[in-house]
Amino acid sequence: MKKRGFILVLISLFILSSCTSFDNYFGRNTAQIGGKGLILNFVQPSTSEISIPEGFPLNVKIELKNYIENEQGLNGELCLRDLLTDNFGGIPSFDCRPINLASPKKLQSNNNLLVEPETFNFGPYYYKNAQREFQSASQTQLIADVKYELESKAKSLICVKREGSKAAPSNCGTETKLSIEQEDLPLKITSASATSFVKDFEADLLLELTISKTSDGQVISRSNNFEQAPKGSAFVEFNLLVNSIPAKCIGLVGTSLEVTRTEKESKIKCSAKLSFNQDFIQVPIDIKMGYGFIQSVNGPVIKFGKEEDI
Repeated sequence: MKKRGFILVLISLFILSSCTSFDNYFGRNTAQIGGKGLILNFVQPSTSEISIPEGFPLNVKIELKNYIENEQGLNGELCLRDLLTDNFGGIPSFDCRPINLASPKKLQSNNNLLVEPETFNFGPYYYKNAQREFQSASQTQLIADVKYELESKAKSLICVKREGSKAAPSNCGTETKLSIEQEDLPLKITSASATSFVKDFEADLLLELTISKTSDGQVISRSNNFEQAPKGSAFVEFNLLVNSIPAKCIGLVGTSLEVTRTEKESKIKCSAKLSFNQDFIQVPIDIKMGYGFIQSVNGPVIKFGKEEDI
C-alpha cells in the first residue's frame, strides 16, 4: 500500500509540473535561440531539477515561439538528448522532430506581434541500471538542439544631395553613418557607413558594412549551399539593393559571405551608381541574408534514485 501510495503521489506531482511553465525571457528553462527571434521553453519538466526512480517513464514537452517576420516561416529540426549513453536507456541518440513554424502576425491596432506557440512532445523514456554502474551515472541533463534556416531582412535610408544644394535636409552629406532597422537574430549588421561622390546629377556610393555573430551557437550554410562551403566555414547568402538595384560587393564568394567558426565579424564593401534629377534624393538600402543556425540549450537535470529515497 505504501508503494502504491507513493506512485500515486509521484504521478500527481508530474501532472502538476506539466501545468507550470516559466514562460518569460528570464525563466530557468527558457532560452533565446540566436536572439529574441526564436524562444525555446521546457514546459515539462518545468523545474530546473527533478528526481525520479529508475524505470519510471519520463515525458518531455518543449515549446517554441517564433518572432521572426518573413514570408517563409521558420523551418528546421528540434532534437533532444541527454548526457548518458544508450546503455542506460533514456533518450536514444538524437531523438528529433521537424519544425515548421508560421511567421507571427502583426496586429493592426498596436503593431504588436501575435505569436502562436507550438509544442513538441518527447518520450516516454525509461532509464535503467544508472545507479548500479557508477556515481556519475546517477543523474543526467536534458539538452535541446535547435537547427533552423532563415532569411533575414534589414533596411536603411541614405540621403544623397547634389553638390551645392541648400534645399537638402541636414542629414545629407558625403559621409553618413547608417541606422539599420533589423530583427534580433544570430547575424546582425553592427556598423554601416556610406560615402557618396556626386557630380552633377550622378553619384557613386560606397557602402561599408560589418556583420557580426551576436549569439552563442553555430552559423551554417542553408541546405541548398551546404556541400559547397569549405570545412569549418559556412556560406551566408547576401544580397544588397540600393534604390532597388543590386549593388556590386567585394568580400563575397559569388553571392555569399564566407563565415568561419572562429571569426566574430566580417566586413563587406559594396558600390552602386545613382542618377537623380533633383536637389537631393532619399535612397532606400535593402539587405537580405540567408543562412542556417544551430544552438544547444541546457534543460532540466534528471536525478535517479530508489523509490524509497525520493
